[in-house]
Amino acid sequence: MACVSSGSESLFQEVLAPTPDGVPTGWTAITAESLAAIAPRVDLASYFNGGGPDWQVVVNPGLRQLQVTLTLLDRTRRRIRENRAGFELLIAPSGEGKSTALMQAVVALAQGDEKCVVLWRRLNNAQLTHDVLEYAARLGSKCVVAADNAHTLLDRLHEFVRNGDISSTNGVQYMFASRDTDWMREAQRAGLPLEPGDAWKRSGFLVADKFRSGRVSKEDAVRIVRSWYALESGVPDPIRGKTEDEAAEFLSAASATSDPKHGALLGGLLSTRYTVEGLRGHLVDLLDDMSRDDTPSGHSLADLVIALAIVDVAGAEGIPQEIVADFCSVSTDEVRAHIETRLAQEAVASAAGEMLRGRHPRVSRAVLYIALSLSSTIPAEKHAMELIDSTVRLGEKHHYRAGYGQILDVGRRLSRIDDMTDLPEARLRALAVKLATHSRDRRPKLLSTHIGMSTALRKRDQAQEAVDQVWLPVADQLVRPKVWAEDWRQRSRSAFNELATALGGARHHGESALASGLALSDLCRPYDIGDHELAISLLGICVSLDNLYTESPDTVFARVLGEIHGCLRTLVPAATDEIGKLRRILTRLKVATAPCPPPEDFVDSIESVLTRIKSGGSPYAASVIWTTAPDFTDLRGELVRRWNYAGA
Repeated sequence: MACVSSGSESLFQEVLAPTPDGVPTGWTAITAESLAAIAPRVDLASYFNGGGPDWQVVVNPGLRQLQVTLTLLDRTRRRIRENRAGFELLIAPSGEGKSTALMQAVVALAQGDEKCVVLWRRLNNAQLTHDVLEYAARLGSKCVVAADNAHTLLDRLHEFVRNGDISSTNGVQYMFASRDTDWMREAQRAGLPLEPGDAWKRSGFLVADKFRSGRVSKEDAVRIVRSWYALESGVPDPIRGKTEDEAAEFLSAASATSDPKHGALLGGLLSTRYTVEGLRGHLVDLLDDMSRDDTPSGHSLADLVIALAIVDVAGAEGIPQEIVADFCSVSTDEVRAHIETRLAQEAVASAAGEMLRGRHPRVSRAVLYIALSLSSTIPAEKHAMELIDSTVRLGEKHHYRAGYGQILDVGRRLSRIDDMTDLPEARLRALAVKLATHSRDRRPKLLSTHIGMSTALRKRDQAQEAVDQVWLPVADQLVRPKVWAEDWRQRSRSAFNELATALGGARHHGESALASGLALSDLCRPYDIGDHELAISLLGICVSLDNLYTESPDTVFARVLGEIHGCLRTLVPAATDEIGKLRRILTRLKVATAPCPPPEDFVDSIESVLTRIKSGGSPYAASVIWTTAPDFTDLRGELVRRWNYAGA
């Protein structure tokens, strides 16, 4: 029932006859005869534990079809009878059974009365070409074109539909599955409608793209439990002693409590098959086994699993395939054929396109708990640092494409985790600082790595260390954009706001206000000030004024606090969080809000209060950052634009 986006292509080659002559490169033709040659896998324990499906799994007649498979087959068969082309798009989070449903439908259509030939994408990098379309068109309604990881086909697919290269009348069926976030990202990258299927419907195709995910229905839960009881000798501990109906109810309820973004079905499966301690015990044994699987780099597969768990828990999208290859000193083809397949079978990872991802947050968090526990001798920090090293080595070659920056940012991301219920907090905070520092040391000319290190230190209650170790050594350079040419455009305002937050945490409230002011200044020009940047910087000034006013009440501070609140309410109404926080500050200080002043007057107030703060002296006065006299031309222009738009 659980699905995986990789492995199936590699395993397919091992269990089916060679691709017939004439089939386009990277694709293969699946028929009833080729499927008959596959010996069904008897032991499906690893699959039921969340491992990915392969053809030996899905041809097992004891594996019951879930409702999504039945619905997919019903619609596809109806279109075949009507000789009408159409699309089935299984777009949903990872861990919702898409790959299993797709593969089971392929088997059913090839072996059923339809006797379809299924043109299956065998290799992840195989594209949709005119050869594929022509091959399918020759077979007509007896052909189904099917592919997992279909987001990698989306751009070309949309082009073919738009240009009329794919006929809506030849009866060919198209069945595609993709992780929802991959599909949406690719649609945005290619400038396509967020729902490309809607455009295809207007071209005359029958398109089904409403994949139901989330809580497992009671009916599907019964099917899953019956598959377990029929194909396994043991019963999972959490449902031991329960009747079939009770076990199904347990699974359905467990899926409802899982995060839908990460696959409610897989979350329910894991909860039903493992207690917390049981999952950790299983993973300890698995890591021990994988520690004996060395790669040419000297890293074992267990080392890779731990590094992947850190990336996954941090909320990054995964590890690009070429970085995995560098980490293990193997080719990308070997990553696909061996590493991805093994990790998918063991339910610790999945692959979609060019990324290796953690299989499920619950698995990744359990792996990280094991690695960081007091009894552990696993050098998790070392593995993660070496992953960062691989990222830096390949960064220039691959232009730091999608996924690279997230790995460099993994320390900051770890530091921002709020839910520590199943993680050792002190060790995780320490790991976050180590990784953020390592990224900063490896890429010292990236503002983002300084932001990451500062955030990680602050989250460990080391705000003064963030000021001393991160910002003071580069303070003079912060006012020189050319030093940070790599990411000044995206990060300059964020850098000044992070500096302001660190200074405030270290109780340097005047300097904190000045840093927030710099985030609003022309120093960050000529880049637009969006809602978020404007609201965060103004709130930063307010937090500093709040602390300064509390220490020494000043009517100027009170007036500017009220004006900023009025400005946000009038000109940035979408900043509800910041407006609410400022409202609470005003209520506590018993300071009244004020109407939004005209933009010129408001900017004059900001400049005036910053000058007033600067005149009070600073322990950091020797630094050029505090002696810089910022201009606010951009801020004035942006506020005037908003003022006119709001009709204020």
